[in-house]
Parts: sequence; C-alpha cells; structure tokens
Amino acid sequence: MDMRYLMNENNHDHSGMICYTVWDKDRQTGHFSYRITEEKQFFIEAIWVDVPDPKDGVFRAVLGFLEYKAAASHADPVYVRIHEKNVYMLDRYLANGFYSIDTEVTVDDHGNENRILILRNR
Repeated sequence: MDMRYLMNENNHDHSGMICYTVWDKDRQTGHFSYRITEEKQFFIEAIWVDVPDPKDGVFRAVLGFLEYKAAASHADPVYVRIHEKNVYMLDRYLANGFYSIDTEVTVDDHGNENRILILRNR
C-alpha cells in the first residue's frame, strides 16, 4: 500500500456503508466507500479519484487499503459491482487483478435491462 496517501474514515451511514476520504498532504485526492455484509462479504461501493491519476496511483493505493481492510475484517476476497457500460472503471479493476464471476440483470422503471458485472480480486 502506498503510504503517501492518508485515508481517514469519515462516515458510517445507516446501511452499513463505511466512507473514507483520501488525502495527499493537505489536498483531497479522492474518496471511497465499502460495506461488509452479514455473510462477511466485502463489497467496494465506490471509488472516486478527484485528481488526474494517469498511472492509477491513487486508485491502486485505495485498492491496496481495501484489500488490507477486507483481510483484517476476515471478509476476504473483495467484490465490486460494475455496470457493463462503465468501461473506464471496468478496465481499471481488471488491470488491477479483478475478474468477473457473475452478472446481475436488473430492469429499470422504463423497462431497460441493466447488466451489472460482479468482480472479485484474485
């Protein structure tokens, strides 16, 4: 894990989601959230990088931190749900050791199907 970034917990919402802010010195560089299910499954809810991150340094640091948190919580492996059309984030996860294990199909209020890929880390 890149120790250049400080990640401080800032919110527990009522759904069990835990939120963090990522700092590089005095500049906020991103934020992320996760939750652990009753079955001890660790799900990344979101990772947002608020600064240009051409080499995915912030993203990789957050993933490393989340993998550590999952292991420390005895909730390993790490899972994430990604909409199949979100190619940018899908590519980032795949490039960092995640792979697809399942697909959920939902239907929105307008009758449109949405395919959500479930990824897990290696």
